[in-house]
Amino acid sequence: MEIGFTEHAEKQLLERGLSRTFVVRAIQRPSVVKRQKDGRFQFIKIFQNEQKRFLLISIVEKDFEKMIIVTVFKTSKISKYL
Repeated sequence: MEIGFTEHAEKQLLERGLSRTFVVRAIQRPSVVKRQKDGRFQFIKIFQNEQKRFLLISIVEKDFEKMIIVTVFKTSKISKYL
């Protein structure tokens, strides 16, 4: 399935120091996928670095042929999202 990024998502990648490859891999193997009320999906991946666990959350619009990443962010507030 084709994966694209909105202009906003591209900006967020730069601001947050995330690579496109990192985000695409997280979407391809998510820990959790949740459907939002607006029909978008949250693709959530749990990661751990040397110090603590965090989540990478990608908000995605999805149809049968393509996934568009609307925004992406990292958070350490695991209980808020899981």
